[in-house]
Amino acid sequence: MKILVVDDHALIRDALQSVMKKLQRGAVVLEASDGRQVLEILAEESDVSLVLLDLSLPDRDGFLVLADIRERCPATAVTAPRGHGERSPTGFCRRDLHPAGGLDRAGSGAFAAGFLWA
Repeated sequence: MKILVVDDHALIRDALQSVMKKLQRGAVVLEASDGRQVLEILAEESDVSLVLLDLSLPDRDGFLVLADIRERCPATAVTAPRGHGERSPTGFCRRDLHPAGGLDRAGSGAFAAGFLWA
């Protein structure tokens, strides 16, 4: 499984990468710090299964990056961990998933829906 972690803070990217590798053994975790890098990586890596997307990126609005991901990679699941003070993506929430069984089980619902907001 390939996972793309998108955040402009290196500490957050490192933490998420560590968690993803523990939850999903054998996962390949890629990193991007802005919207431009997201699109470059997705152009080169066509088999990314999951994108963890920060909505507050330095170069582009995260919702515009999400729209680009949806257009270019409709089968890729996207989750946007919500930080304090960020706009609420309430209309896109799926709260019925639980990661206890690892990313494969929790992600299956997200993949079927196309994306997941957390």
